[in-house]
Amino acid sequence: MVISVLSGKGGTGKTTVVAALSELIKNVIKVDCDVDAPNLYLFYKGMDVEKKNFYGGKKAKINKSLCIECEIW
Repeated sequence: MVISVLSGKGGTGKTTVVAALSELIKNVIKVDCDVDAPNLYLFYKGMDVEKKNFYGGKKAKINKSLCIECEIW
């Protein structure tokens, strides 16, 4: 059985719901895939099976040869 709890809105209680549901199941693997704020560890001690850095996008660069330094930023 797989139970997934997801939403794009932060602060709705997804982690709390997952922690509560996981208490009802005996043999369970809990995974927190929140890129910005994974916090399931606040409820459980566990071990990282795999941990990788996440890079979500490209970093902007200023092309100095085209920049007129208009000070918009």
